[in-house]
Amino acid sequence: MGTSVTTLKRTVGKPLTVAAVAAMKPGQVLSDGAIDTGAGRLKIRKRQTKTGSVSEWLFIYWGSTGKRATMLLNGKASRYSPKVQEGFLTIAEARLLARKLQAGLQTGVDPAAQRELEKASVQKAQATAVAKLHELKKKTLQALMDAYVDSLKAKGKARSAYDVENMVQNHIAKPFPELVSSSATAVTARDVSTILTRLVGPDTATKKGRTALKLRSYMAAAFKLALGAELDPMAPASAIGFDLTMKIG
Repeated sequence: MGTSVTTLKRTVGKPLTVAAVAAMKPGQVLSDGAIDTGAGRLKIRKRQTKTGSVSEWLFIYWGSTGKRATMLLNGKASRYSPKVQEGFLTIAEARLLARKLQAGLQTGVDPAAQRELEKASVQKAQATAVAKLHELKKKTLQALMDAYVDSLKAKGKARSAYDVENMVQNHIAKPFPELVSSSATAVTARDVSTILTRLVGPDTATKKGRTALKLRSYMAAAFKLALGAELDPMAPASAIGFDLTMKIG
């Protein structure tokens, strides 16, 4: 049995039309004569797939090394559509993008190299965002209060540090385990009110007003510490990176 080989049929010179693209056969490549070929060419290729065929835009140019380069006009979003729709390019949209790439070439910007740089920049930004998210997950309310304890110990206030640890354990960690393990950035004034209501609320049999005041003061101090930790040379390292935007109390 012989092997069938698809021969690419290429035509050039005429401006592309919707009708011309619709009449293309798989394996055919058409150039858009509406685009000046001085710095790169706009072409469309009809490619056979397992489920049918697709028409996709190509940009062909000569790089700084003098070698011919072919790239998808707009990465994964290079498929043709006769009508405007997300992820596809009409003839007008393809021409506009091709002219932008041509303008870049004329100033010495290699389209493929530029695309790789942009891709790397996006990937780096995404990796940074993911790393920051993972770090923030560690910055819980418990971690925030622990950082405040660290600051008190560093100042030689061991008794106050012990008092804070004791209060956090008895009045936040035990009764509100989910809250104490949640991100400090997610803690709201209402959450603090819930913690204090347990101590002095109308349904509390034995009111602990003094304890509530002290706990509120400790939490406010902890949030204040973290808010200014980036610029405070005396703040413990454990207080940095909470990314807080509001005070409590």
